[in-house]
This record gives sequence, structure tokens and C-alpha cells, in this order.
Amino acid sequence: MTRARVPAARPLPAEPLLTERQREVWRLIALGLKVPAIGRQLGRSENTLKSQLTVIYRCLGVWDRNAAVTRWMLHEHPAAEADRVWLREHFAARDAS
Repeated sequence: MTRARVPAARPLPAEPLLTERQREVWRLIALGLKVPAIGRQLGRSENTLKSQLTVIYRCLGVWDRNAAVTRWMLHEHPAAEADRVWLREHFAARDAS
């Protein structure tokens, strides 16, 4: 069995890496939503979201949603920090109810 080669993660640039619309999709991915649910919530087609996911993965230098969530969570940029705060607040509110 041949193993697929996974490229080493490249350093992320300091400038904002994801647009606001991409970050909106990323947040919902981080919550564990699947493409159909994200599409319903954002009013976008599944094909549009799949294209956006491909661009997000490429921007972050990853291959899948789990790696995308992890990579952005570890990125040292104010936009990434804002998304980390958003996730913490979301889960805190959910756990409080």
C-alpha cells in the first residue's frame, strides 16, 4: 500500500488570510456543520460552498476541514483571534443553556 505524501505546512502570512465570507464558512465548519446545513444557514448553494472550501483549504495550505479548523485556530492574526473568541463564546452560551 502506498502512502499519500502530505506536504509540510507552510508558514501563514501575517496579512488577513481569509475574507470575511470565508471566515463565516470557517466558523460553521468549526462548529461541525456539514455543507448542506451551512448552505441553508448562509443561503448559498452547495457548489458555491464546496468552491469556497477549496479556496479556504488552499489559503491555509491544508487538505481537509479538520486541518483547516486547526490551522486557523493556531494562526497568530487578529482575525483568527476574533474567530477563536467567537467560538469560545458560542460554546459557552451553548453549555450554559
